[in-house]
Amino acid sequence: MKKYRLVITTGDTDGIGLEISVKAINKIGRIRNTTFYLVSSSKGIKISKKLKIRSVSSFKEALAIDNSHYDVIHIILRSSPAHWVRDAAIYCKKRLFSGMVTAPLSKTEIKRSGLNFIGHTEILKSISKSKNAFMAFRGPKINIVLATGHVGIKKIVIKKSSLYSAVLAAEKLRNTLPKKKRGLPIGVIGLNPHCGEDGLIGSEEKTTFLPIIERLANRGIRVEGPLVPDVIFAKSRWTSYSVIVAAYHDQGLIPFKMLHGFSDPGVHLTLGIPFVRTSVDHGTAKDIFGENKANPQSMIAAIGLALNLIRKGS
Repeated sequence: MKKYRLVITTGDTDGIGLEISVKAINKIGRIRNTTFYLVSSSKGIKISKKLKIRSVSSFKEALAIDNSHYDVIHIILRSSPAHWVRDAAIYCKKRLFSGMVTAPLSKTEIKRSGLNFIGHTEILKSISKSKNAFMAFRGPKINIVLATGHVGIKKIVIKKSSLYSAVLAAEKLRNTLPKKKRGLPIGVIGLNPHCGEDGLIGSEEKTTFLPIIERLANRGIRVEGPLVPDVIFAKSRWTSYSVIVAAYHDQGLIPFKMLHGFSDPGVHLTLGIPFVRTSVDHGTAKDIFGENKANPQSMIAAIGLALNLIRKGS
């Protein structure tokens, strides 16, 4: 029987990535048609005795194994966690892995590795050679796509082409949602306070947002905007949209994390690349490293969504 190969990179070695990954795998248990490829630097992991595991020391060795006999293949590496992500992405692009799930990886760790990237998204975009790669966040309450990524607020520029592609990415995300949610339009948030106040504060809403939204609507995509940033996240408003496209990082992530937190964990995913990648919606939490306090719910959700998308061929 052919089994899916889902690779899980565990992030910073002094963060909670390995802990939540192991907890998630143990909680999920055996999946008949899936093998988890768990990447870490640590040998002493506590995988459930109900799961059949094998340990190896390289990606090549792991991929050479007949995975039909194993629930977990533990890849123990001495290289930087950022290199694990890069190499896992390379094998995903080659279709040797079915998809990937990533635990938190700090910007400091990426810099220390020698890779010239600021985050997971930038690594994946480079490896996949994708023109656009968008950060997206899916949750039981709200779904967000970011038109721009890890960019300093002084450098934020919303180009027509990138906004157009961001809404198309949001449309793809909408198609993965439950039927009731799929029936709602996509909302696009403006860049400036009060959506520019007729150009008195900024002109991007008139020069960039409106033309692109009209163009997309003419294509038959249900999209509305530009929406006023300080109004859209009132409950009576955000519940009217399937996916919300935010102009920049914190415009979308602050409300997403306030709505979901740890009680209703969300999932981070990358749109625009040719393979499935999901992740948790939180950071490395180094302050509780080694204390066995980390909540694995977002990792459980990330693994579940990845497998769902893989099975659907997304």
